[in-house]
Amino acid sequence: MRTAPLLLENCKIYCIPGKKVDKLIFGSIFQIRNKCYIRNMGYVMTETSAPALVRGIEILRLLDGKEAISLEDIAALTGFPKSSLTRLLGALEALDLLARDSRTKKYLAVARLVRITETDQAFGERLRDALSALANATGHAAEFYLPGETGMVMTARAEPARGEVGVRARVGYVRGWVGELESAAILGNAFFREAGDYAREGFWKYNGSEKQFIGKEEVSDQLEKAKKRGWCEDLTANPYGVKRTGAVVLSQGKPVGALVVARIINVCVNADVDIYEQVLKHAEELSRPQAFAYQDVPFSD
Repeated sequence: MRTAPLLLENCKIYCIPGKKVDKLIFGSIFQIRNKCYIRNMGYVMTETSAPALVRGIEILRLLDGKEAISLEDIAALTGFPKSSLTRLLGALEALDLLARDSRTKKYLAVARLVRITETDQAFGERLRDALSALANATGHAAEFYLPGETGMVMTARAEPARGEVGVRARVGYVRGWVGELESAAILGNAFFREAGDYAREGFWKYNGSEKQFIGKEEVSDQLEKAKKRGWCEDLTANPYGVKRTGAVVLSQGKPVGALVVARIINVCVNADVDIYEQVLKHAEELSRPQAFAYQDVPFSD
């Protein structure tokens, strides 16, 4: 039996006075006299009446950014009973938060948790308005990305009221730090990673339906241009006929996200509208002083 305080993930966790931790179940979940408690703000433990919900969130944290993992491995890592794990994994799969490979029976996270901190309480509404206005002005889907551990995470999007819906990516989609060198990835690498954080290898673009790898010099050139101009465009359209244009969004002069339009190249909706100008206009509006301060930090404090 352990008494408070205890050290976990470099955070001091103080137990409720007079109680002892019987069991550290996993991550943020503790058991005290057969009741589940979770960490609140990293310092205070509060009892939860919904342990299944907390366990589901911990599973998402565990799988975030990892390769597919089996039920047995999840059980071994978390200590959760297999019977309850099966139900939790099934529920998360039904919500499109996890995917299960029918051949290997392994689970893979297809969405991730991103903590959002706002200094401007109205930013969420302003972002929705900006995405809607941008989508309707261009006739194409508008997307917003935040930097995550494994890449740029789409956290919001809007479809035009009129126009063809042909973009497959949805909220929660991660555009990896390395892989296809498209707008979100270019802006992400240019503004949210130091030059030493990546080798600038392993990038590619589409040549029709084929992947064509890009040399270091071209990658560096694209990143430097984006950093200088604050915007960029996909080098080529992807096999679905989508080509993106994006611009960085700032808060107090610091990059915090990326605003992107996903244009379907064979669909001409608003021919007289310059997509580049629209993206830049709305990115600049979101970057004004009253804007937000989004932070992507580990969800476990």
